[in-house]
Amino acid sequence: MEKTLKQKIMQKLLIMIVVVLISLTTNAQNRNCPTTANMSLMQTQDPARYQRFTDLETFTANFIANQSNNVGRLINENGIITIPVVFHILHRGEAEGSGRNISTAQI
Repeated sequence: MEKTLKQKIMQKLLIMIVVVLISLTTNAQNRNCPTTANMSLMQTQDPARYQRFTDLETFTANFIANQSNNVGRLINENGIITIPVVFHILHRGEAEGSGRNISTAQI
């Protein structure tokens, strides 16, 4: 069975699309993170901003190190883990427990 001209064109187009997609994904894996390049640029062009950034990084690293020494504020002495949960109740201004505004007990 011979392919029509339309089928041949569609087949070639599909092959081209597949080749382009494969080349794009391969190229994306070779990219470097632009943050590193921006850090060098920031260090030369805006030293004060770079210093604030490094101070924040140091503070964050120290905070994390101190948190890992103290296993946690969310674990009590009995080993019970507390997971904070926030509920947002949407209502039309009704009093608590009436209409669509549910009571605290229902939460």
